[in-house]
Amino acid sequence: MDTQLFCPFQVGEKYTRRDVYEIMQVPEEKRRGNWETGYNQFGDDLFIFPIVGAPATGGYDYNNHWDGDEFVWYAKEGTRLRQPQIQWMLHPTGKVFLFTRDTVRQPFTFHGLATAVAWEDTSPVMIRWRIHKPNGPDSQLTPPSKVPQLSEEQENDYAIENRKVEIKQRVKQSLFCQRVLANFDSRCCISGITEPELLIASHIIPWAKRVDCRLDPANGLCLSVLYDQLFDEGFITFDDELRVIITPYTATLSGRLQQELRAIEGKRAFQSLTVAIKPEYLAYHRENVFRAGENTSGVP
Repeated sequence: MDTQLFCPFQVGEKYTRRDVYEIMQVPEEKRRGNWETGYNQFGDDLFIFPIVGAPATGGYDYNNHWDGDEFVWYAKEGTRLRQPQIQWMLHPTGKVFLFTRDTVRQPFTFHGLATAVAWEDTSPVMIRWRIHKPNGPDSQLTPPSKVPQLSEEQENDYAIENRKVEIKQRVKQSLFCQRVLANFDSRCCISGITEPELLIASHIIPWAKRVDCRLDPANGLCLSVLYDQLFDEGFITFDDELRVIITPYTATLSGRLQQELRAIEGKRAFQSLTVAIKPEYLAYHRENVFRAGENTSGVP
C-alpha cells in the first residue's frame, strides 16, 4: 500500500470541519483557531478549505478557481513566498487535503490530495495545485469538473442522506484500517503474510457493539482473510499475551479446518509496534464472541 497516497476521505463527498476533526481525531483543544481561517497544518499534513466564487468570512474575495483539473489558490492576506510556512506548503512532509465550497456555511467537498506544481510571489501568494488519486478501500477519484451535482430535491432525498451516512462510516473504518495495519507493520499477526489484498483490520470488539472504541487501534488486529473470519465468527480468540485459543467445539468442523486450528493453537501473535492491544478488549471477545463451549447449531 502506498501510504503517502492513502486517504481517509471520499472524493466528491461533503464534509463539515467537525467531520474532519472526528475522522482525523483532532483533540478538542486543537480544534477551531486556524482551522477556521482557510487552511491549517495538523501534524505533517495541510488541510485547505477555500471558498470558490464568493467572498470568505472575513470579506476577502480571492480568485480561487479551477483551471481544468488543477486548482489555483491564494493563501492568506500578507503572505509572501519566502515565509517558512509557504515554503513548507510547497514541499510538505505529509499530505495536502483539498476541500472547497461555493458559499459560507455550506459543507466542503473533498477533491483529493494536492501537490504544488507552480506558484507566484504575489501577496497573497498564489499556488497552483495538481490533484492526485488517493489510495484506500473507499477512495475513488473523480476529476473536480466531473463530480456530479445533486439537485436540491436530491440533496433532501432520504436515500441520498442515508448514503452519506454510510460513506462517512466507511471512511472511518478506512482510517481504522490504516492505523491497525501500520501498528502491525502491514503483516498478519498470526501468519506473517504481507500481501495487502489479503489483510484485514479486524475489530476485537465489533464495530456495532461499542462506539467509543471503533477507531481505537488498540481494538484492532491485523489478520489474513481466513484468520479474520475465524476470529470474527468466534472459532479463535486470544489470551492477554496474544496467544491463540481455539474453540473446544470442533467435532462438527471439517477435518481440514480442524488441522488449521490445531496448527495455530497456542501460537503467540506478533506484538503491535506502537499501540498495545488492550486486555479489556480481548476479554470482551473471549466472553461475548468466542465459541467457548459445545455448540452444534453453528450459531455462537
